[in-house]
Amino acid sequence: MVEGGRMAQWSRRTGAFCAVALALALAGSARAELPTASPPPPEVPIVPQERLLLEGFEAMRLGDSEKAMDTFSALSRDNPDFRLAQLIHADLLLGRTRFLKDFGEGALARKKVNGHVYTVEMLLEETQARLGYAAQRPPPGWLPKELLHLSPQFLSVVVVDLTWSRFYLFQNRDGLPVLTADYYISIAKNGFDKSKEGDKRTPLGLYFITEYYSPEKLDDFYGSGALPLNYPNEWDQLHNRGGSGIWLHGTPYGLYSRPPRSTEGCVALTNPDFLELTQRVNLGAPVVLSKNVHWMAPDAWKTWRAHFAKQMEAWRADWSSRDASRVLRHYSAEFRNSLQDGRSWRGVLPEWLNLSPPAAMREGSLSILGYPGSEEMVVVTFEQDPVGLGPDAWNRRRQYWRQEGDGQWKIIFEDQV
Repeated sequence: MVEGGRMAQWSRRTGAFCAVALALALAGSARAELPTASPPPPEVPIVPQERLLLEGFEAMRLGDSEKAMDTFSALSRDNPDFRLAQLIHADLLLGRTRFLKDFGEGALARKKVNGHVYTVEMLLEETQARLGYAAQRPPPGWLPKELLHLSPQFLSVVVVDLTWSRFYLFQNRDGLPVLTADYYISIAKNGFDKSKEGDKRTPLGLYFITEYYSPEKLDDFYGSGALPLNYPNEWDQLHNRGGSGIWLHGTPYGLYSRPPRSTEGCVALTNPDFLELTQRVNLGAPVVLSKNVHWMAPDAWKTWRAHFAKQMEAWRADWSSRDASRVLRHYSAEFRNSLQDGRSWRGVLPEWLNLSPPAAMREGSLSILGYPGSEEMVVVTFEQDPVGLGPDAWNRRRQYWRQEGDGQWKIIFEDQV
């Protein structure tokens, strides 16, 4: 029988052994250490499973084997389809018998679940994504630069950080975004910046939820349902980007989560997270798919928001003046719409302004959202009565504003949607 003191010492070493094995696998360095990734404060809205997972990782880093064992044992018991928790629990158990040289020694190297192959390497990728995000999460209260103004038509808005496999849900409170959920997600096998059919990439851009598919209408592969997006949007079509069928959807039954890069192009959430999402968004809700979310401190975000609001108000005033020269100063030399190039549009604008009364913007229809990508762009959507025919004639218009080389914001594309 092992004495109590020796048992406690061995128990502490178990967590340390597993932490070293995991750190070596993550960094591939003999001097590697498990990164600090303590759970966020209680007010940060991550799901209970992820909070426990991070608590378990932190206990391993600190060599607290008992807490790590209790945490991963509870995660495995309560979530039997959470493969990552199951694997680390197995490593902790194996670590009580011998020193671990590699991550995942307590599990099969390759496992098939409902026709989907799962490997230790895939689980390591999931660990990297979860720990990497936890080590650099934004400070509480910071806001994405992409969310400038939310129309009351949206209950919530989604912002996805494709690099860190994170899905942020913001509730719309009087036009201001308030973070209410923060989920781990999976994206396409080949990453992001989709350009053609079959490239196995997730698009970059601003999209909108168009439909809801219940699980009864779908294959089990999509889990608890799907929310299709309007890819390709107007900007994608203008740039000849191909492909279709980009959805937000659940995970195959029998799997709690998928590796960070494992879809054909869609964004996959865990089934509990997807079900929660469907209770918080409505059709038409915006979804920002970004390489990296641009987080801003509250005061800086308010300044940026006010700056662009002035740009928009100047455009409204000049458009209402029906003076073509004033209107045109807001439009890029490269402007076009779906039917006309800039030269043709400029030719008919003065006559159209003279024939049409000032266009009214419907109260509460305005949304202003950043468009992620290589260029600095903002998308403005609103409902407008272009010919003075009253509420039945409202149509929805969308403008793509781009920051030009001289720092000025100009409209590069505008159309009815």
